[in-house]
Amino acid sequence: MKASNLYPFKLSDVFHEKIWGGQRLRSVCGKNLPRGKKIGESWEVCDYQTEVNVVREGAYEGSTIRKLLQAMPEDILGPAVARKYGPTLPLLFKFIDANDVISVQVHPDDQHAATQHHEDYGKAEGWYVVYAEPGAKLILGLKADTTRKEFERCIENDEVEKCLNWISVKKGDAIFLPPGTVHAIGPGIIIAEIQETSDLTCRLYDWDRMAEEGRPRPLHVEEALSMVDFAVNHTGKEKPKKIGKDRLRLIECDKFVYEKLEVRKGPINVGGTGSFEILSAIRGRGVLTWPGGETPMALGETVLLPACIHPCSLRSDEDMEILRSYCPAPG
Repeated sequence: MKASNLYPFKLSDVFHEKIWGGQRLRSVCGKNLPRGKKIGESWEVCDYQTEVNVVREGAYEGSTIRKLLQAMPEDILGPAVARKYGPTLPLLFKFIDANDVISVQVHPDDQHAATQHHEDYGKAEGWYVVYAEPGAKLILGLKADTTRKEFERCIENDEVEKCLNWISVKKGDAIFLPPGTVHAIGPGIIIAEIQETSDLTCRLYDWDRMAEEGRPRPLHVEEALSMVDFAVNHTGKEKPKKIGKDRLRLIECDKFVYEKLEVRKGPINVGGTGSFEILSAIRGRGVLTWPGGETPMALGETVLLPACIHPCSLRSDEDMEILRSYCPAPG
């Protein structure tokens, strides 16, 4: 394998059936879903345990992203990112379709993930609302001044819902969820999520819902309580920062940068951040131009752009929207 042969990778979707999922990713995101399945998540870019994308086309068609990372970590991830994380993909990008409300849950930070689960990453998340039905809501944090003692009392008395902070959302909203944030997505919402590479989730409450085999789904109350950040209530949406006329910085933290690009004719420059980039089309179609070729992109398609490929640009003959995520420069 040679770095000179690298190109923007289109990867296989990894679908996850969920009790609260549906089929809306087909119509909203252009996904070729299996019929009759409740698909809750489509993992677009992932290298986590047994869940690994496969390259769909080009010279490396059929290769897993894990195999390519192990062979060419600095070229794909970027030298500084590879030194920090090793030959593994530190970010995971997915679409989530909440056809019903998901469980009330919380995710660990890196330290908890390492000490309690022997995993490399916790789960900081960034959400972009791709679709929301009128009146759609989600849970972001706990109501103001909720203490651990009060929350434990409500859990014991089956009154969890009294403590939950519901907010209304619409298409275009951005939300940052640091580890320790209690949260849930309500029905009628599709989220594009960038996160650390992890699937560690502790359920606090599941709406008395039964699994298909007729038993309640397991909860992880004790561990979840040890994760909840009661010192800070994350109760608001982000205020994206305008960068030029066609770029919005949605979320920026020490784990990832999340942006939305509005491609109107173009070109808009991408690449050159020193990190791999994840580019996902959430509206329209266009072309990613890179040294050595062009890669067409349409609604619902996601591309993993190796760090060594730049300069690159996006252009479109129609209004196109791209979600872009990458690792910030390691400090």
